[in-house]
Amino acid sequence: MPIINNLDEAKNLAIQIVTDIALYNPIKVKQGVENDTLFDLLREEIDEGRAFYLGKISEKLAGETNFFNWALADILIKPNAGLKSKIW
Repeated sequence: MPIINNLDEAKNLAIQIVTDIALYNPIKVKQGVENDTLFDLLREEIDEGRAFYLGKISEKLAGETNFFNWALADILIKPNAGLKSKIW
């Protein structure tokens, strides 16, 4: 796969990676949101996903965008806003 230089493709890749993290770890996501430990519980998966993402996009996009972090918030946290949590 060639290095991604397109904004939309980079954003879509970030969404795909974080969606996979959520799909494969639903219990960790739920517990993490409820207990405000989401990033601790998913540290390994997030670090692995971020490394993969950064290895697939150009350095320019990596320095100018924040798609991976946006995807973490939008896919892991936002859909779980109805859970009782220490976060809110």
